[in-house]
Amino acid sequence: MGLLHFAKSETIKRNSATFIIATRASANDWSISATTTPTCTLNTACDLKTLNSTMVKSISTNADLTLLNGASIEARRLLPTFATTRSIIFSTDNYSLQANWTITGLNQLCIPTGANSFGGYAAC
Repeated sequence: MGLLHFAKSETIKRNSATFIIATRASANDWSISATTTPTCTLNTACDLKTLNSTMVKSISTNADLTLLNGASIEARRLLPTFATTRSIIFSTDNYSLQANWTITGLNQLCIPTGANSFGGYAAC
């Protein structure tokens, strides 16, 4: 969720929209980026920050990751541009953590139903 907080901070700093680009070829091949344009190519000037599966090799994601793709945080209201909460599950062999991003811009981390508890996170 740090990347989403970063995107909101960049929106404030730049006084212009920041975009989220999320791709997923498979559970173990994924990427989330905060960018200055909705069609940014990774590792170019418009790519502000990226988190991907090569950085955290043992973390996989569910298919819902792509629901973040194309979302933006607009400078006027500082809210994401989607109509329902977006949830992504990040998993290792032993643990899972669900990240929720609401339409009001709030973030929540919780343990999905049936997953092992860890780190003091509440159940979803």
